[in-house]
Amino acid sequence: MSYLTAMKKRNLTISNSLILTSVILALITLPLASQAKDNNKAIQPQAQKSKLNAADAARFLTQATFGPTDETIEQLTKAGSYEQWLKQQMDLPATYQLKLTQDYWLKSCPLNVNGQLINDPAEIVDTWEANVSRHNIWWDTVLNGEDQLRQRVAFALSQIFVVSNLPGLLVDSEFGVASYYDTLLKHSFGNYRDLLEDVTLHPVMGLYLGMLRNQKADLEKNIRPDENYAREILQLFSIGVHKLNIGGTLKLKNGQPIPTYNQQTIKEFARVFTGWNYANVNWFRIIRLGSRILPMKPVEEFHDRGEKELLNGTILPANQNAGDELDATLDNIFNHPNVGPFISKQLIQRLVTSNPKPTYVARVARVFNDNGNGERGDLAAVVSAILLDSEARRSRHRTTAAFGKLREPLLRLSHVFRAFDLQPNIGEGSFWAHKSCGRDEYPIYVMGKSWRNLAKLGTEIGQAVLRAPSVFNFYQPDYKPPDISSEKVLHAPEFEIASENFTVNTANLINTSIYKAKPTSGVNVEGYSWLDFSQVTELANNTDDLLEHLDRVLLNGAMSRELRTILKQHLTDNNTSQLDKARDAIALILISPEYLIQQ
Repeated sequence: MSYLTAMKKRNLTISNSLILTSVILALITLPLASQAKDNNKAIQPQAQKSKLNAADAARFLTQATFGPTDETIEQLTKAGSYEQWLKQQMDLPATYQLKLTQDYWLKSCPLNVNGQLINDPAEIVDTWEANVSRHNIWWDTVLNGEDQLRQRVAFALSQIFVVSNLPGLLVDSEFGVASYYDTLLKHSFGNYRDLLEDVTLHPVMGLYLGMLRNQKADLEKNIRPDENYAREILQLFSIGVHKLNIGGTLKLKNGQPIPTYNQQTIKEFARVFTGWNYANVNWFRIIRLGSRILPMKPVEEFHDRGEKELLNGTILPANQNAGDELDATLDNIFNHPNVGPFISKQLIQRLVTSNPKPTYVARVARVFNDNGNGERGDLAAVVSAILLDSEARRSRHRTTAAFGKLREPLLRLSHVFRAFDLQPNIGEGSFWAHKSCGRDEYPIYVMGKSWRNLAKLGTEIGQAVLRAPSVFNFYQPDYKPPDISSEKVLHAPEFEIASENFTVNTANLINTSIYKAKPTSGVNVEGYSWLDFSQVTELANNTDDLLEHLDRVLLNGAMSRELRTILKQHLTDNNTSQLDKARDAIALILISPEYLIQQ
């Protein structure tokens, strides 16, 4: 039975969020499964139209931002071309997180250990208390910031170059984590080689994967170099575990994949990554006193200066200092032929589709290898190539085999919250027990069960920014759901967190925002952050106008005739207010397979 038929037979009403979510659990995999038939038609390059229509603009913005809105759709159609919009976005200044997080934290009247008011973040090393600040600033930025493309690419990079403050080691490093995210923002349109270096030297990464105070072997003291960062920089951040063709497919020898490195390689790289410490304290100071923001500095006493063998037989001569060895090693990684297809495919998966054709990956990887001006690793060119490629821009992907991706929970929330202009609550003064110190108001986003602590979204829906359960992200790029067609095995990364618990919780959180959240006025008033339905309530006077609007901002103009018929019948049969009609239509669309699979 199809989802729409089930809706018909049940005469589905949506006063209860559990009724809404019940259809998801059994049917969420149907869209990808139904696309498993092979399609051998070649994708031809698509010429840029002289004027973009709203549906094409919305679909592009779904891939390139945290969700289209009427305003951004209009901006893109006025720009006249995707290329012009990309240029405008790349020219915008970045909205960095660290200073905004610190300023927000100061407004909450923080106290030092003596109970005195803190006036400057420099008075402390870092703090767990900025948790609320960091997550609220991130949400405020992705919902309201103009530099949408940069923010969207940084979020994609954060799922490749993973750090997480879930482990106890980083729980008190909220400023450091914000600083790390700024590193991703800084390099979103920069060069991959520069990104790799700044990620490597960031103290948050040093803490997370063990490069900080990693030291050369001392057998008498039973000390050996930590291999963690050496392994992950190769496995996850650059080349992967097997040699790849330019299209991201495996190179084979005698029918078997060819490893890119072995355990001895890891040991050699681990020796390279020795002798690095916090920038502001000596090697033996208490680790919590070190700066989580300043790039790590070398301490030659603890660096292994012996000869080392890197990738492809490259030899690092003995007696080099830590900085020179790091430069040479990162160059060695950067120039490996796997990097282009490995990074390009993952960025395509995060922005466009879970199963890009090898020809698509190859086109983007070639741009990574050479942006047309002899530069390797130009991420601005790579992002443009991903979003402008004919496979990404082809409009009739409903009939294209295996195209698309499951919308991950955070992107589902950001889309609906942007489309209907989520209004935050307003806070003033301390989050805790002491009173206001007169440092102005700040926005508080209250979603689902988080109640001001948005880090709790991780346990509620499976995602909270920079809080993945491990270095392998919330889900792995090669994850394959066990019940998808055996004839053609498809990757579907986001399905790894599409558990019954997370799926129901995400739908319930959205429904709470749609049905229960009401406008609040004043400071420190408890309540959910609320959506502005004034425009759609007015449109609900005419069902066709309402569905046309929702089709554009939520489904990129691709609503099926069957879904439109069912929605129209439901809205006609239920004698409710215009506001409730608008809410019902939105809620039904957001749990439909047509919405859940981004195409």
